Order: sequence, then C-alpha cells, then structure tokens
Amino acid sequence: MKKTILFLIIIFCTNTTFGQSDWDLIKKGNICFSESNYNCSIRNYKKALKQMDPDHIQRIYVLSNLGTSYWRNKNQTAALKTYLKAKLIDSKDVGLLKNIASLYRAMDSLDSSIRVYKLASSLEPKNLDILINKAYSKSLNGDTIGAVNDYNIALKIDPKYYPARTNLAIIKFAKKDTIGAFEDFDEMVNLLPNEPNTYNNRADFYLKTGNYEKALKDINIAIRLDKKFALAFMTRGEIYLKMNKKSKAKKDFKKSIKLGLQTKVVFDLLKKSQ
Repeated sequence: MKKTILFLIIIFCTNTTFGQSDWDLIKKGNICFSESNYNCSIRNYKKALKQMDPDHIQRIYVLSNLGTSYWRNKNQTAALKTYLKAKLIDSKDVGLLKNIASLYRAMDSLDSSIRVYKLASSLEPKNLDILINKAYSKSLNGDTIGAVNDYNIALKIDPKYYPARTNLAIIKFAKKDTIGAFEDFDEMVNLLPNEPNTYNNRADFYLKTGNYEKALKDINIAIRLDKKFALAFMTRGEIYLKMNKKSKAKKDFKKSIKLGLQTKVVFDLLKKSQ
C-alpha cells in the first residue's frame, strides 16, 4: 500500500520587518526555492543571514528555509546542522521540530526522530500530522504497538482522518490480517465517499490481493474525483501492468510523471511497461 506520510516543508519569511536588502535576498531565495534551484536559494538565504542582526525575530525562519534548501539539495548533514541552529533560537517551534524529526527519519536516525516528534506532540497533542508521523517512525523502528496506539489516538480525535486508518490497515495487512485490513479500507471509503485517496488506497489493497477488476473500478473513481491525482495514475498503471495491458500501463505511468510523481518507483514501473 502507498504510504500517506509526508514530511512538512515550510516556506516562511513574508514579514516586512526585514531590512530592504535582507528582504530582497530572502525573496530571491524563495523564488529560487519555488523553481527547485536550491544552490541559488542556499546562496541567497546565507547572504541574508550574514546581513541580519543575530537577534532578529525572523532569523529562525530564514534558517529553517536554508535547512530545507540543503535537504532538497541532498545535503542532509548541512540541513540538520542548520535546523539545529534554528532550534537554538526557539526550541518550541513546532514546524521546525517536525522538519527536524522528518530529517532524522530520512537519515535512519529513528530514535532521534521519535524523540523530536514526542517533543512536538507534547506542545500540540491534538496535531494529527505529528501523531501519524510519530507513529510511522515508531513503526519503522519496530515498535508496532506504539505506532498502533498513536494511530488510534489520532482516530479518536478525528474518526475520518484517513491517513491514520490507512496506516493501521497497512500494519494489519503486513500481519496477514487481510480481513481486518479490508474493513479499514472499506470504512474509509464509506466515511469519505468523495475523497480520492480512500479509493486509491483500497484499489492498492485490491491490487496487492490480486483482485484487479475491483482495483480498477476503485482507481477509476479516484481519478474521476481528481483528474490530477498523480499517485492514482501510477496505481492504475500498476493494475494494467498486472492485467498485461502494457500500453495502457505505459500511458498512465507517463501521465503520473507528467503530473509530478517523479520517483524511482514510477520510472522503474515505466521500464517494465515498455
């Protein structure tokens, strides 16, 4: 099943209390970041930091953007160092803590990831995004019981929060509880009949269990609900691939890439459809 966990990338720095030259550099950095030109955003954020007063109220946000630029530029060590500098300014900035925890997870430092997520969760105990990401890190670290507990807490806060239900179903499926997994996916579709993710997730479940016709029916609903849902096109491509309809699979994989899903997984699948 496709994971719905995503780390948070934050673009701050819209406050006009910056000096004009600082703000110009930050705006340039933001533009470069939006264009995925991370060398440019790093250069401009660093220049802005040099010009800013060390005690400037917005310094933490420039550091956060710089850290995220390093991360996107595949320099995780520099990203972590920069995030931790920002944390020295404010150790209770939840957005920053979420980025740090996500980065630790990307670096396979799962104990550190869980520790920082716990801190963020103590500051915002009803933040669903923090709860499911903490749970996901616990799951990767082998603490399935802790993960399930966090997912259930999230569902008590919001019974319709499908990412938590989806990941509970994934855990059940991994434990070969196919019936329990199906019940969770089915419940999400019933609770959120207009949410394309729920149909994509159930379609992926059907795909994994070899029920291709039902998978195709669900994924077509997902695409009908959101014609720009890149992941759904990849899922449908996988279904077509299993049904030996390679030309249709190839078309869907190309569509998902065009819509922005440019991952190794989808490129590998595209090769298989040739």
